[in-house]
Amino acid sequence: MATKPKAYIILPGSVTGDLWHLAAAQILSRKDPKAFKCDFVTVVAVVGNAKLETKEGEGKATTEDASKIEKEAEDQKKRKDTENRLAAISFNYLRNIGLDCCVALVDGLEAGMAGSRMLEPVMFGQTRQWFDDLFARQDKAKSFEEILGDLETSPERAKHAPDVGEAIRGRKMDEHVLPLMTATTIAMKVLLPPDSRAILWRELSHEMSTRNGILDKSVDTAATNKFDELKRIIAARKDTLKEELKEKYVKPSGVLLFNYRINTINKGTNSTPQIFQQVEALAKKNGLILIKVAAGMPPEAIREGIDFDIFDRLKGVPPPGIEARVTARFWSMVADDEEIVGMVGGRSGSIDVAGFNRVRCLFFDEPWLQLAAGNEAAANSFGKTVYDLNKDADTQIPQCLRSLQLYPIIAVGLPEYTAEKDWQRIEEYFLLGWLKDCLEKKHRGEIFPKFEGWKTSLLSNLVRAEDERKAREKVQNARGGSSQKRNPSPVKERDPCPKPLEFYRTMYLERRSLGVNADALDAAGYVDQ
Repeated sequence: MATKPKAYIILPGSVTGDLWHLAAAQILSRKDPKAFKCDFVTVVAVVGNAKLETKEGEGKATTEDASKIEKEAEDQKKRKDTENRLAAISFNYLRNIGLDCCVALVDGLEAGMAGSRMLEPVMFGQTRQWFDDLFARQDKAKSFEEILGDLETSPERAKHAPDVGEAIRGRKMDEHVLPLMTATTIAMKVLLPPDSRAILWRELSHEMSTRNGILDKSVDTAATNKFDELKRIIAARKDTLKEELKEKYVKPSGVLLFNYRINTINKGTNSTPQIFQQVEALAKKNGLILIKVAAGMPPEAIREGIDFDIFDRLKGVPPPGIEARVTARFWSMVADDEEIVGMVGGRSGSIDVAGFNRVRCLFFDEPWLQLAAGNEAAANSFGKTVYDLNKDADTQIPQCLRSLQLYPIIAVGLPEYTAEKDWQRIEEYFLLGWLKDCLEKKHRGEIFPKFEGWKTSLLSNLVRAEDERKAREKVQNARGGSSQKRNPSPVKERDPCPKPLEFYRTMYLERRSLGVNADALDAAGYVDQ
């Protein structure tokens, strides 16, 4: 059989939650090799020689200038060290479970979040030969540290050029390099057919923590210890209830987990006291024990009312937490436990990894889901309009759309739009429907696509938003590139596609802010069923 060409998917080194999507895409694409023309490789991109701001002018730099430059260099080094640590976690995890990956250094970027956002578009400018040489050079390396040392003198270093982001954004991508978010589409293409989903899902769960089907003994021991810790917490909660209720005590019908997230990134996915109280009341009504699981939280926040410290932050383990194989194995054990019915939480990698490992999950994301859905009243109340999305919306909505592709395995809970505009609850329709499935031991995340009116609204508004953006751009170019907002020309709306797969493909790929187009996935073998 002829060797397939490789398609390289870019993962910025400082990104951790998306690691699970990359792993799922690579594992599942091997399950249906005829569906793809390429073999997928993850490229962990990290900042190389960082960009430092220096003052230009006549005369020598002042002592104050030199001090600022020295401090900036020190801050950059700290950020770079953090990024390298996170990149090592991603790379070593993929290698440990037998998936193809390599590391790329990019010079001339600022360390930290600003630089990380530019890593992906810089990678789009590299040739297939550049990627192939990079992969071949690193194929036998045993660790991230070994590769990083070699790369310091390697010819395979990318360099950031001014305006490279805009240059890449405006052209079609070659089939040899794909954006990070396409990993979700690849994975869900394989998991979408319901007849084969259960078997493939279980195989995916197993392979996310093993290599060639073999589970490392240390990984199994660590995951078992974490699982036993959770079960002890549940048992202690039962004992407390028995003591408090005495003769009124009734055996709980199960356990519901709440993924409590407080983070400085993607704040719209953070847990709120109101949402927790809503889920708590629902759990009590259904005779469930509710356990608060810490996710993406600093140690001081975990100490305040959190039941289960899954990532061992209180033990001094730095983000993103315990070894990735242990995390995956732990959630597969939770999925097999008859007592635990499911987990609710904000959109995050903590929910994604549980969902990929067969835990019944529902995620919420307020208020971006409403914006993405085309709820104009809700959008206006948030200070934005559906057809004129600002920078924040352009950052968050693509992530929401990407997450919505997970609907066959993870349910979606829309935020509730109230007269107070507080965005502090999940719409009961979604939450109750999902919990009913959990209690009946059903396992599907298809709450979202059952709501056909919402789906149709979302697609039509996304298409309209994209067409109106093109119309505005055309007018601006004709008038010399003015950035002033203008009323777009009316554009005829297209009919929404009836098939869920085609719906998501259109919805996802036609958003310019994603930097993705149909040709990219077509080249990788993405075809409609």
